[in-house]
Amino acid sequence: MRDVVKPVRFTSVVLITERQLLAFASLLQALEQETPSRPSSLPIRHLLVAVPTHYWGDVAKEKKDKALRLQETIRSLLAMAAPTLQTLALYGTHFDVVAPEFTFPLLEALCVERFNIMRKDFSILPSLRRLHLTEYSGWPGFWTLLAQAAPALTHIRLTGLSQDVDLPRIIRNLLDLPVPDTPETRMSLDLIPPYPPGAPEAAAADALSSLRTIIVEPHEYQGGGFCGTGMIMHIQMKCGLGATAQECKQGLGRGVLYLLPDTAGYPVSEARREWLKLVEGGSGPWVTPEERAVRPPLAAAAVVRKPTMTTRINSALRSAQNSIKSRMRGGK
Repeated sequence: MRDVVKPVRFTSVVLITERQLLAFASLLQALEQETPSRPSSLPIRHLLVAVPTHYWGDVAKEKKDKALRLQETIRSLLAMAAPTLQTLALYGTHFDVVAPEFTFPLLEALCVERFNIMRKDFSILPSLRRLHLTEYSGWPGFWTLLAQAAPALTHIRLTGLSQDVDLPRIIRNLLDLPVPDTPETRMSLDLIPPYPPGAPEAAAADALSSLRTIIVEPHEYQGGGFCGTGMIMHIQMKCGLGATAQECKQGLGRGVLYLLPDTAGYPVSEARREWLKLVEGGSGPWVTPEERAVRPPLAAAAVVRKPTMTTRINSALRSAQNSIKSRMRGGK
């Protein structure tokens, strides 16, 4: 039985504690030493790591050393898993997955906080179809480098953005939704013209011609400051995105934009739940509002699915509690 299970026992791996991360990395290193001629004999297809490995500001040396040790552990783990990974999710790590030493030939779905591309010479994600940035913040040149790194992208979800007034412009380029350049449109908060032909952003949009689904989930604006500039920029961004989403609903353009309600954050619990749905064959983080609307009720879904061990335990506990309560009422 062990020989039968061995080739697939690491197909899907979830690591959410430091202890799990360090123990699993040590196990892989030991197995790799046993079969150095076949480093991918135990392929990892789906991987989620949600272990904080970053530190902010002036902290104690022990914390810095610990964070660096965990980062190096993740780096070694990714180096071993990269050739076979199909889905990868990193949360809380603030780890630069698009580093020079990594290439993911089979990776189709990627969920990370940020996407800091450190090289420009070739595609490091040739098979990537779906990308979710959970702490998106646009920066000059991002879309150009994204087009070089992942030219086959079809879905992208941007979570946690705020005050990005340029995002509606590039999205119009990506979805081929031009706006006439008139004084009225230039003064409008809703109709923000796309980048003109010849601009780097327009060229990047042309290179990402396979992109058809864009999901935007802004961060709840917290305010601050006296002049209100941040609020104005946030409103301008949302107005531009809302107008574009409405045009997509009318069948205009070559894709669709979904503008989700503002969020206070993307917790690990939600990340893990969506990742598991993705591994099971669902849309995961890229589920659309239409797909959410047609999901079966929870009671109906429970009839179809087999009860898990946790479900059985909870059911037994509830039965025992009800029995005890019944006996106590009978004794009064």
